[in-house]
Amino acid sequence: MKVRVLIVDDDLGIRDSMQQFIEMAGYEAFTVESAEDAIEFMRGNSIQIVITDIILPGLDGLDLTDLVKKEHDTDVIVMTGYSENYSYEEAINKGASDFVFKPVRYEELLLRLKRVVNERQLTKERIHMLKRL
Repeated sequence: MKVRVLIVDDDLGIRDSMQQFIEMAGYEAFTVESAEDAIEFMRGNSIQIVITDIILPGLDGLDLTDLVKKEHDTDVIVMTGYSENYSYEEAINKGASDFVFKPVRYEELLLRLKRVVNERQLTKERIHMLKRL
């Protein structure tokens, strides 16, 4: 089964180029432009990883991260172009699995995405083994 990634960004160019890159890397990618749209999309779709910008119209990416972590078995990678206003620690405390700065280097994002996917798999295997014990 392909890993399904939801990209949340209000910039159409970023959404489209990120989607193309992630799909070329072998993942299934979807895009929405707001946190509210992401919440709605996730109600009817299984998503393993959300990549979200922090600055969004309406609900911001950190609040989205908090909601996603409470309601779904989904990892979140947070990104921002405002490094002086947001910290890695703040994103991790909200439940993010990783944090990247814009402009995003797609090769770096792909490495972070692979790491998060591997950690998800290891966690699932560990839980399965513990249940068997």
